[in-house]
This record gives sequence, C-alpha cells and structure tokens, in this order.
Amino acid sequence: MENNGGYGFMSGLFLGATLGAMAALLLAPKSGREVRADLYAGGERLKERASVKANDLIGRGEAAIEKAREAARETADGVKRGASRLLRKGEEAMEDEALSSPSLSARS
Repeated sequence: MENNGGYGFMSGLFLGATLGAMAALLLAPKSGREVRADLYAGGERLKERASVKANDLIGRGEAAIEKAREAARETADGVKRGASRLLRKGEEAMEDEALSSPSLSARS
C-alpha cells in the first residue's frame, strides 16, 4: 500500500465535505433567494472570523518582533561592553610592555 503522508485521505475528506455541502444546498427545501442569503451570511461570518484571526496574528507578530529587537539590543550592548573590556586590557598590556621593555633609542 502506498504511503502519501495522509494527503489522499485529507483530499478525499475535503472533496466529500464539499460534495456533501453542495448536495445539501441543492436538495434543501429553501428558495434560491434564501440559499443565497444563507451563503452571504455564512461568508460574512467567515470574513469576520478571518479578520479576528488576522488581527490576533498581527498582534502576536508585532510582539515577537519587539521581543526580538529587545534581545538584539541586549546582545549588541553585551558585545560592546565585551569589546570595550578587551580594548582596555589590550591597551593596559601594551602600556605594561612599554614600561617593562627598554626603549628603542637605548638599543641603538
């Protein structure tokens, strides 16, 4: 038996649900006007739910972006502090070396 990751089942399920919905609309004891009104109302509900979900996702995305910005700022500040410490230590080491070694003019 071929394994296609469940796509065959899902596409069959979707196709069956779609055909069932179409059959229900065609066989429903409503007039065309009532069916269209029901479809319109369902579309409006779907549009409202999609809008709410989209706004929720936008809010989550904005919060995640701000969190990432803050983490980047903290990382950059830490890198700057570390670089400053290394620079100071390097300068101190150069000063110590300069003080402990004889001058170049004395060697000539």
